[in-house]
Amino acid sequence: MRIPKIGYSLFLSFLLVVALHVVSVSFPQPDTRKRKIEILNADLITHDDKISRYADRLIGHVAFSHNRVILYCDSAYNYKDSNKVDAYGHVHIVQGDSLNLYGNRIKYEGSTKIATIFGNVKLVNKSITLTTDELVFDLNTNVGNYHNWGKIVDTANVLVSKIGRYYSNEDLCMFKDSVKVTNKDFVLKADTLKYQTKTERVILVGPTHIVGTTKQGTLYSEKGWYDTRKNVAELYKSSKIMGKEQTLQGDTIFYSKKEGTGRARSRVLLSDTTNHIAISGRNGVYNEKTKIAFVTDSAIFMQYSKKDTLFLHADTLKSIPDLPKKELIKKKAVPELVAKKSGSTKNDSVKTSVSKLVSGIKDSTGVKTLPADSARVKAAHKDSIQVKAGRKDSIQVKAGFKDSARVKTVLKDSIRVKPGLPDSARAMKDTVRTSAVAPPSGKTVNAKDTLLSKHPLNPKDTVKVNADTLKIHPKIAGLTHRENPLYRDSLQTAPDSAKVKGENDNKLFMAYHKVRFFKKDLSGLCDSLSYQTKDSVMRLFTDPILWSDVHQMTAQKIEYRPHKPGPDIARLDNDGFIISKEDSVKYNQISGKTMIGNIIKGELKSIEVNGNAVTLYYIKNKNVYSGMNKLESSKIDVFLLKGKIDSITFYPKPEGRTIPIKELTPDDVFLKGFDWRESEKPKNRFDLYPLEQKRKKIAGPEKKPASKK
Repeated sequence: MRIPKIGYSLFLSFLLVVALHVVSVSFPQPDTRKRKIEILNADLITHDDKISRYADRLIGHVAFSHNRVILYCDSAYNYKDSNKVDAYGHVHIVQGDSLNLYGNRIKYEGSTKIATIFGNVKLVNKSITLTTDELVFDLNTNVGNYHNWGKIVDTANVLVSKIGRYYSNEDLCMFKDSVKVTNKDFVLKADTLKYQTKTERVILVGPTHIVGTTKQGTLYSEKGWYDTRKNVAELYKSSKIMGKEQTLQGDTIFYSKKEGTGRARSRVLLSDTTNHIAISGRNGVYNEKTKIAFVTDSAIFMQYSKKDTLFLHADTLKSIPDLPKKELIKKKAVPELVAKKSGSTKNDSVKTSVSKLVSGIKDSTGVKTLPADSARVKAAHKDSIQVKAGRKDSIQVKAGFKDSARVKTVLKDSIRVKPGLPDSARAMKDTVRTSAVAPPSGKTVNAKDTLLSKHPLNPKDTVKVNADTLKIHPKIAGLTHRENPLYRDSLQTAPDSAKVKGENDNKLFMAYHKVRFFKKDLSGLCDSLSYQTKDSVMRLFTDPILWSDVHQMTAQKIEYRPHKPGPDIARLDNDGFIISKEDSVKYNQISGKTMIGNIIKGELKSIEVNGNAVTLYYIKNKNVYSGMNKLESSKIDVFLLKGKIDSITFYPKPEGRTIPIKELTPDDVFLKGFDWRESEKPKNRFDLYPLEQKRKKIAGPEKKPASKK
């Protein structure tokens, strides 16, 4: 059956009308009555075409209603044609149970439900109050904007910015330009910021500084969040905690203000600008209350100076404030050596109370003690012993009776003997223990002999040995009077830097385990180490090794004390051993219970060996080795020139022999405890990681053995 063309068109039109009807029934039509602004109340309604043809003026207790929005004011103009209202005087908009808007004047558009409030604007919603001079508020989305300074106040914080946006439904505020958040515990400043009003959490979206209202540190970050209720934060970009003395920064920082602790991860850097020190690693912790910090995982310690930088690596690096002097020493102590108290006389030396900074670490002043009787004076008569003070730099001891009396005293200034003075000994600064035996009455005693020995010395018992020739070198070549170790006590303390930068700036840095360090003129390794910024003293513990120029120094404990202008002091306690390499098979060696080395410009110049002193060195004449000396004594003074032994003084006469080169046996060429470990010496700053780690890195991942078929 064929349908006529006109009939077909009518059929299609019918189907279209049915479809439109179905669609109109499916979707609700807008209620035009609700979109119109309704007048709820007014004391007086007037109309004046001269003012506005389409506007009515409402005066007195005016109230409007529009889609669940109630508007109150003193007077208003109602524009019926455009569905707008201009309200004046004590304007108040209410939406729902919690949103209230106040102002001096409002322009309200019914078609868009957008209200623009002017003058003394206040928005109150839930727990927050927003104030500004002008606010545009969308009552459809419940979003408000201001562009000319605004302030938001909640239960804990006050937020101020030039530009702001408030999302009422999401409980979120966004601020831009000169943002400031004030809390009882901190003040936050940023360029851009988000704030969650329900949780009172600040979201950082740009450069942000958080400064404590107390004297604690400052937080900086460009991304993260800060919980103002709990005072905790997570910072993700360019983050740092800046204290008065130290700064901790890392890719990610977790911070708790209550504990005062910041934990950093990934590319961590702990810097101390006061002491010119920086520590890098992958994990770090800093407490702004206790000022304690530590860094782990690939930790590197760096101390900067004008001429050189010290690089040090360990599993863990820790920084703590150095203890105040009053806690370390209650009574004034002599800088280096203090005699213990003897229970016999009133003239006994003062016993100094020293607090240890950590287990195994000496106090910051480096105080050492002498035997208990070191300050004891035994005398049968008051006039039996006299000290004649003719000059400040000389001491003369006289005795007035035949019976000898032992005199042991702790002098304020150390005694160093200048050879060639028969009746006097030149005294330089610092402290040294002296022992003297009074001779028969009326005889003047050579201070050189009496002050360096516990027993009466016979000049024949003091032997001076020169390595290459018979000439004795009392003064090291190329050194000035002050630099010569003969005239300078090896235990002189460094100037107290606390006088310059303040006691509160002093730090104690500790490193453990697998410690390795390097600088141009010094390198070493040990299992644990301490470093004090107060006097720049470095102490090495557990299998320590120190390399200076061509010398290797080992002991159970090593203390390195730098001085300006010099010399630097290296003290080797218990089983001290110094080795220098002559060639591939020949090694000069010195061992003893305690050693004190003087280092000038990275070169070992002199060594003082006390207790079980043994030397083994090769004799070389005209570039030909003729033999080897192996000598033992209770005390030895060794002087070096260009890394080679130049002269040796023994106290008393040494025991030993000279062995010709051809008669040397394998047992003759090494002292007990010899261990040459040059292969472990760090070559540069990039050679600080343990050998096993470097070997694993070079070898790559372990390969599994092939399965047997």
